Order: sequence, then structure tokens, then C-alpha cells
Amino acid sequence: MVFIGTIKILLIEDNIAEARLLEEILKEAKHKQFSLLHTKRLKEGLQFLGDQAFHVILLDLTLPDSQGLASLEPLIAQFPQIPIVVLTNSSDEELALEAVRRGAQDYLTKRQVNLDVLVRSICYSIERKQTQEALRESKEALEMRFQQSTQELAKAQEMNKLKNEFVSMISHDFRNPLNTCLLYTSDAADDMQCV
Repeated sequence: MVFIGTIKILLIEDNIAEARLLEEILKEAKHKQFSLLHTKRLKEGLQFLGDQAFHVILLDLTLPDSQGLASLEPLIAQFPQIPIVVLTNSSDEELALEAVRRGAQDYLTKRQVNLDVLVRSICYSIERKQTQEALRESKEALEMRFQQSTQELAKAQEMNKLKNEFVSMISHDFRNPLNTCLLYTSDAADDMQCV
């Protein structure tokens, strides 16, 4: 899916100099337009997310009101559809993998960020998240269809059981009078032979 239009970014970063640097880097983009809103605290970021629509979150892991990967939890819990790119000064591969395992779409080391890396990470993160959401929705639709099919099958089996019971009952109800008639006609025929 190709994204058209301005990409709205929420940057949650307590270092104003780094926030300005990222904003300046994004202004250099020639093929994409970015709109960046900056906040210094996770709590403020959550408020902005509740009030406005964003395409991606750039998240620093060292904030005044939240530290480390714990910062991911409230964002993912409240806004699971928005991709998150983690920004940090640490180039710890274990931390990066754990961030992705917990739901981040990407992990960038701040001192290695340039225009190409940042734009690629943002765009790929949005694309991956959209793909994940589409897969999740498809899975839910398939599960719902499976449940409906299972219910329809159960209803069909119940209807088949009722039909068999009805046929058995009707057959029994017709057989009794017929047997009586056959018995009567058989007795009458025997009586006529005796005469």
C-alpha cells in the first residue's frame, strides 16, 4: 500500500535538541511530507494520541515519566493500530529485539539516524503495521466465518435429526392403522374361506 499525503508523526522525546534535529532531518525529505508534533512526556503523548490521529509514533526510551521498554506498554495497549519506532542512544541489539518482540515496528539508534534511515523506518513501519492489521482483520473474519459455518452445520445436523424423528413417527403412525387393516382384512378373508 503506497501512502499518499502528509505523514503525521508524534515524537515523544524529552531532549529538545534531538527533537529539533529530527524535525530538521524530516524537512529535507523530497518525496514525502511529514508533520511532526513533539512532546516531552509519555503522559502528554497519550493525551495527544487520544485527541488527534497520527500515522506513526517516534518514542524515546528515556523519558522523565517513563523509562525503558515500559514506555511501549501503554501506547500499544491504548493505540495498538499505530506503529511505533523506538529511538534510543543505546545500540543494544538485545534491547532492540525485545522492543520489536513487545510490539515496536523498528528500533533506531539516534546517532545513526539520517534522512534515508529515518524516512525508510517510518514508511516501512507504517506499511508493516497496516499489513499486520489487515492480517489480523482477515484472521478475525475467517474465525467468525468458521464459527458461523460450525453453527450452520450444527443447525443442519439438528434439522436432520428432527426430520428423521418426524419420518419415524409418521411411519409408525401409518403402520399401526395399516397393520390393523391388514389384520382385519386377513381375518375377514379367513372367515370367508370358512363359510
